[in-house]
Amino acid sequence: GPQLYDLAADPRETRNLAAAHPPIVERLKQAVFAWNGTLPRRAAREPAQRGGEAPAAPER
Repeated sequence: GPQLYDLAADPRETRNLAAAHPPIVERLKQAVFAWNGTLPRRAAREPAQRGGEAPAAPER
């Protein structure tokens, strides 16, 4: 499930605050979805290569 921590008060991330703050969790989730929508579609569709070299960067 979702995780939310107050890093200033809990730097070791021992108290998950997600259940106590659903609006914050939802807002952060929507921000991640929006950011993910800005990524190139090709990167999201291609499976990671196992071993060997990293895939070549597309030419611009």
